[in-house]
Amino acid sequence: HFRILYIYALFQKCCLFKLNNNHLEVLQQKENLKQQGGVMKYLKQLIKQEDSLLLHLNKEMDDFENHYVFNNISYNTFTMELYNSIYKGMQISQERQEVYRLIGSEQKQFEASNTKVLNQVLFLLSLFTLFSAILDASQLFDNIIPFDMWLPHKSLGYLLVFLLLIICFGLII
Repeated sequence: HFRILYIYALFQKCCLFKLNNNHLEVLQQKENLKQQGGVMKYLKQLIKQEDSLLLHLNKEMDDFENHYVFNNISYNTFTMELYNSIYKGMQISQERQEVYRLIGSEQKQFEASNTKVLNQVLFLLSLFTLFSAILDASQLFDNIIPFDMWLPHKSLGYLLVFLLLIICFGLII
């Protein structure tokens, strides 16, 4: 029993070490890409790669958990105590926790980068919406009271309404 349990625990330890090591190498490659390329190039690669790397690591860990981790190896208490002591001695649980910690930190970074990109897109959309609303309001004022009647140029009226609305929106915000 001892040899089989030891080989099983050693196999688990090696698989988890390999997952940790491979993931750390990927993180170093990602850091090198960030330092070498421009920001936009890095963001494009990050959005494409980050999702696939995280999904790949999650899939590998799920496969490992489903195929190689058993709750009950034997119903014999001596065998389970022996396995638990081997498991504890090889510090397999720390290795598993490290993999899950890496997955969690990568997931947080991925969500943060997605949130940042989403916020930037929303900011641009709100700027376009703001300028569209200002242009519509300027045209409305021009239709109600034509700018040509009281100003030398129509564009000066648009500029005046634009500045007034920008000041109003600035005070509201």
